[in-house]
Amino acid sequence: MLETSLSGTSGALLEKQADLVIGGAMSIGFNGAPLTTIAMLPVAAPSHPLVKDRKNVSELELKSHRQIVLRNTGTKREQDAGWLGAQQR
Repeated sequence: MLETSLSGTSGALLEKQADLVIGGAMSIGFNGAPLTTIAMLPVAAPSHPLVKDRKNVSELELKSHRQIVLRNTGTKREQDAGWLGAQQR
C-alpha cells in the first residue's frame, strides 16, 4: 500500500506502482468513478485572529493569512489542486 498526494497518486498508476488508487482527480488514460464529494474545510486554532469571536470568514480574508498546504508526492509535481489563494504557503 502506498500513501500519495496530488500528482503522486496518478504517478503511482503511470509508473505501475499501483493497480488501484483513490484520489481527487481522474488520471488521463485510466477508468474511474466518483466515490463521494468531500468539502474543503479550512481549520485554525480558536485563538487565531481569523476565527476569534467570529462565525464566518470570507475568501478574501483567508487570502491574507498563511496557509499550510499538503505537499505533492509526485516526482513531476505537475498538479496544483485545492484552494491555494494565499501568497504565503
